[in-house]
Amino acid sequence: MNIEKISKEYYEEFINYCIKYRKENDDSFITDNELKKFEIGDENPTFLLIENGTICGVLSLVANEYYLSSNKTRVRIFHLTEPNIENYKMLLNEAIKYNADFNNIEIFVNDTCFNKKEILEAIDFKYLRTSYVMIRKNKEEVKVEFPDGYKLIPFKEGRDEEIFMNIRNEAFKNIMGSYNITKKIVTEIYEDSLLLKNGMQILYDGEKPIGIIRVIIEEDETGSYSFIAPLAIIPEYQGKGLGKELLKAGIEIGQKNALNNAMLVVNAENEKALSLYTKNGYEILEAVSCYNYKF
Repeated sequence: MNIEKISKEYYEEFINYCIKYRKENDDSFITDNELKKFEIGDENPTFLLIENGTICGVLSLVANEYYLSSNKTRVRIFHLTEPNIENYKMLLNEAIKYNADFNNIEIFVNDTCFNKKEILEAIDFKYLRTSYVMIRKNKEEVKVEFPDGYKLIPFKEGRDEEIFMNIRNEAFKNIMGSYNITKKIVTEIYEDSLLLKNGMQILYDGEKPIGIIRVIIEEDETGSYSFIAPLAIIPEYQGKGLGKELLKAGIEIGQKNALNNAMLVVNAENEKALSLYTKNGYEILEAVSCYNYKF
């Protein structure tokens, strides 16, 4: 049994491994669409546990600009066919030795995966927070009613990157687990193939930009959803009922793209947002815990 960095030789087997075991893992970065985009390289450090020429374990990381800006990386998949603490440690040690650009590794685990949590705690991952995946399903259509003077304007590439970045970073500066984004990241999320038509918009008070919304398509075994990520309003405009209308605008964007059901994720400690979403027809689908390994 040995550990190897991913190579072209094992590329297809790795992709098939992710597909086979993704229900046992957080699948945010191993959906069909994400796997189509997967490339061997520095942004995707991936280590394989090999036995008799076959993959029997993987640790694959997402090391893009967003995470590295905070010296972190996000786990794409961390899984063994036969759970073994020492083999988990071996894969983790390879990741630690790989790159000096990060000193934290984050992983998300469904709260029903008790065995996985026990394994992570045994190899010194620490619990950080819980997030809720929420869905709005089989509900009525919405009608958006912003107060006079407020308007939503579709994002325009080459004009709005800095506006979008500044609003998002200001609104999320106190949200646990959130890191600042750059103009480059804004460009990347605008060019994402999952973005719905008119799926990125900016909310204005007169000529002043004060909020943002972005909506993509999310698909799983239960169907297709419009997925809001992110929704944000700068602090001085919060508490005025604008969040409710911006949320409805996100739902409406989905409905205009033939997606009547909606999904989003919220930190469990964010009581204001949780209350807003619940009052507008969202229900908790599952709870997911974030664990961190710092070295």
